[in-house]
Amino acid sequence: MTELIDAKYFIRSIQLLSSPSGSVDVSQLNDHFKNVPSSSNNYYSSIDNLIKVLLIYSYPLNISPPDLINLVELLINNGSSKEEDDYSIDIPDDSIFPTANDLLVDVNHQYNQLLNQVTASEDRLLLFVQSKTLQLSKYYSNINDIISGKLFDHVTGTTYYKSIILPFKYYYDHYGSIYNPNCFNDYLIAEDKFGFLINPLLTNNVANFASWMDNVIIPFIKYQSNNNEDYFSRLNQWLFYNPDLIAKNTDVTFKYTIWYKSIQSITKSFELSDFKIIVDTFINAVYFYALKESECSSIDVMKIYDSVKSTLLLLNDDDEIRIDYKTIDFDCTSLENFFNPSLNSVHNLKQVVTTCLKLFPINKLTIKKYILLKTNEFDLTKEVLLIINNMNSSNYQQLINLVHFFNQSFLKDDQTNQISSIIIEKLLFHNYFDILDQLKQDLVIDVNDFYKLLEDKFYESIDNATNLNENIGSLNNAKKCLQIFDQITTNPQLASSHHDQIVRFKHLFKSINWLKNFKIVINHKHQLLPSDLLHYFNQDNVLTLITTILEQNPKSYLAFEKLYRILNNLLLFYNYQSETDDYFNKLKTGCIESSLIDNNDFKFAYTQSLQLFESNLANLNELWLTFYQVAKYIPPDDEPTLDMLTKQRELLSMMLFRLELSENTKIVTHQWDVINNKIQNHHTNPPTPINESSATNTTRIANDFVSGKTNSEKLSNLFVSGLGWAIGANQHQQ
Repeated sequence: MTELIDAKYFIRSIQLLSSPSGSVDVSQLNDHFKNVPSSSNNYYSSIDNLIKVLLIYSYPLNISPPDLINLVELLINNGSSKEEDDYSIDIPDDSIFPTANDLLVDVNHQYNQLLNQVTASEDRLLLFVQSKTLQLSKYYSNINDIISGKLFDHVTGTTYYKSIILPFKYYYDHYGSIYNPNCFNDYLIAEDKFGFLINPLLTNNVANFASWMDNVIIPFIKYQSNNNEDYFSRLNQWLFYNPDLIAKNTDVTFKYTIWYKSIQSITKSFELSDFKIIVDTFINAVYFYALKESECSSIDVMKIYDSVKSTLLLLNDDDEIRIDYKTIDFDCTSLENFFNPSLNSVHNLKQVVTTCLKLFPINKLTIKKYILLKTNEFDLTKEVLLIINNMNSSNYQQLINLVHFFNQSFLKDDQTNQISSIIIEKLLFHNYFDILDQLKQDLVIDVNDFYKLLEDKFYESIDNATNLNENIGSLNNAKKCLQIFDQITTNPQLASSHHDQIVRFKHLFKSINWLKNFKIVINHKHQLLPSDLLHYFNQDNVLTLITTILEQNPKSYLAFEKLYRILNNLLLFYNYQSETDDYFNKLKTGCIESSLIDNNDFKFAYTQSLQLFESNLANLNELWLTFYQVAKYIPPDDEPTLDMLTKQRELLSMMLFRLELSENTKIVTHQWDVINNKIQNHHTNPPTPINESSATNTTRIANDFVSGKTNSEKLSNLFVSGLGWAIGANQHQQ
């Protein structure tokens, strides 16, 4: 009797779901499934078989998904039973068992077909939903029609819903509905669902790659229990070793963009260790393609590096290892065989890309070039020059910071002096003295090397100066060098020779400062230039400069102090080591002569002669000609006055009293006689011009003296010309 009830209940269950009217009385079904036969070993109407019946014989048109799910839950949780046979079925008794058997075979057959294509689950309700979804997918192309029927309301928290249904919903809404409308069933029965979901990315029909990763690929991977690693391996293969993906877009930045978007999407749901294989390959690929893609435009390079940096910023880089760049095979032709950096080299690559991003706009530093610099294949000094090539007053701080950044990345400690020298040379070349003054404390350089650079610039500025005005042009640059020189003199490491040279430079500038008070033409060609003091004059002919000043500047003999400052500072610059008294006397004699030639200023000549005489009693044999010259002077337009003659005789008398006996004394004695006779004549007769024979005789004596071997070496051209004037040779010029 129990078996009959079992069979009749089973048949009745199918009849209730197969109403000829097409609609099912849900209330009746509900009551029916509340009273499942109580036998625990029902052959036909077991809970599993009844769930299969609900699966096979239910359709959206005859029962709604929510009602269907409620019935399934009712069966799963069923606690009621009914013993009596009150099931009314329109089948002869002898046909009940054959009919039940046929129906059960059919139910199992259809169910097994579905079951073979779904993932087994111990959760009966989930297994039912999976199977029902597969069944409905044969008739519904739009997954939203199934979702809207609320079939999944009780399983939204399951892996099945999150990793299978939702990813496909996004797939269908954004791709499948247009390009593959009848694909839901294909998707559900596909063995390679990952490939099914990711393949649209190889087309040009997916508008938003990042959103596709967020809503399709990553959810699919995330909820695949215990299969994450395998799917990350597949995603890794697809991202980095897929020729179709690389060839999909000719834009060289494309692959870096999708790598960034992929890793960005992954990091939202996974720990770094979960997708280590992708990070390792990403780092490897960045280095590999950096060595191969050398024809990228500058814009593309910056885009690539921005994308790489953005990707790396998504990754934790607490750990760090150093990469031996010498092990990189530049000739490797495949990513698979390229060197394999580990996850811990994220920090290293981040440093590389950050450096390139900062320096590429300046010196075109690429990752490839970075590696070559690290392996000493490039001239570092050349790279620094490229960085500071366009330095000016508005960008110098930025460029110097970039140089420091470059130094930290590539330079060894023993190279900093060389790099600082390059920067200083650049600043000096462009005359950026103010910038140099601000930066010199930050530039690591030996003070003596710094001095040499400044010295070269100083001499260059002197050579290029076109006037004696220290406030403009190249001479102003030399002045600024001198100001910086002054700052380094306090450095105890500065060599004493350099310190002394700085002092000499100061004396040169002092002389230039005094020289600008005079008009000076050199060799009848050009105004005196600062460079003439370096190349034309020296300690041996510095008096030539003084002579030129006296000749070309009227009454300049009155500026003895200025002339002396010029002479003294130049001698100190020329490093003249002997006593300067000799030059002092020569300057004095030059001024005395100039006073007579230039302005017939006998009074000045006489006064200065007395001073010179009194201070040089021991050197009269060297100075006698100057005194003789003054005593020989004849006014060009008038006879000498008695006062003048008296003073001339006084000078001659002083000379005779002090001079050693020589040919000089003959000339002096003769002149004393001439002057003395004139004085006597002043008392007895009116003044008369000196007779021709006397003048001729004096000229002969003077010429004999000038040509004599003993004294000729003591006479400068200055004084020879003066002597000629004094004896009347230049009277017609007055």
